[in-house]
Amino acid sequence: MTLWLSGAPIDRQAEVRTRPEALIAQLAHPDAVILPVAGTANFVVRDGEVVRAGIVARAAVDWPEASLVYLGTREGAPMFAAPVPDGEDLTTFPGEFQDLRRIGPALVADDAAVLSYARAMIYWHAKHGFCGVCGHPTQPKEAGHKRICVNPDCATEHFPRTDGAMIVVVHDGQDHCLLARSARFPPNMYSALAGFIEPGESLEDCVVREVFEEVGLRVTDVGYHSSQPWPFPRSIMIGFHARAESRDLKLDQDEIEDARWFSRDYLGDKRQWKDFFIPPRIAVARRLIDDWVAGRVGV
Repeated sequence: MTLWLSGAPIDRQAEVRTRPEALIAQLAHPDAVILPVAGTANFVVRDGEVVRAGIVARAAVDWPEASLVYLGTREGAPMFAAPVPDGEDLTTFPGEFQDLRRIGPALVADDAAVLSYARAMIYWHAKHGFCGVCGHPTQPKEAGHKRICVNPDCATEHFPRTDGAMIVVVHDGQDHCLLARSARFPPNMYSALAGFIEPGESLEDCVVREVFEEVGLRVTDVGYHSSQPWPFPRSIMIGFHARAESRDLKLDQDEIEDARWFSRDYLGDKRQWKDFFIPPRIAVARRLIDDWVAGRVGV
């Protein structure tokens, strides 16, 4: 099962990151390309109704090598991610800069996964220019996959981080599942419950805790479904289904604006939906819901 933003068709070649001569060769490769990132927006190009990853030939720009992050190779061509340097005129690029979520459904799936990787790495660099231990500047190492504090008395090594978050469709073991909404959601959208994993907590423990905290339900039969990179800004969503011991809700009003039990029949027939919708098909939440409706899980 491949979810949106997953399955990037890249050979990451981690060994190149620690071999300067190998990295130099990849930088000089005639087919080397850069995936530019402006802030949190990726460079893309349109081909009719289809959107593809935008690339810039490495040889065509004179951007600082220290800002380039080696992603690996795609069909033998070295790929780098890089922030667009300050002062560059974005209107001169033969494409546009867009948020991945905005153009998600139109993106070629493989390209979406590559752009996700690029965005995540550039965001991490943008947020880790200074050492969290001593406050001195950090500098990139290992082809952009590590930063190290320049203070010799500290020299702390910093690595890209991903925040784990569980997302779960809770069902009653029969024909109803629970969907909820927060005030941050678009009007009328309901989705699966979600929350970040805390220190000293397993994924399953997180599911049990978050469901109880948000809607007051005790759950059992916690079953893994799938995971999805979600670099908005730096998460991975880990999907589950779980069975509730009752259907009596007690909402945390600070987190949950509304939560309701929906029947399998209702969710499976859009003609019945009124002032209601669920996340788009690019989201793992939608896959969790669709698979439960189809009876593939949670039965």
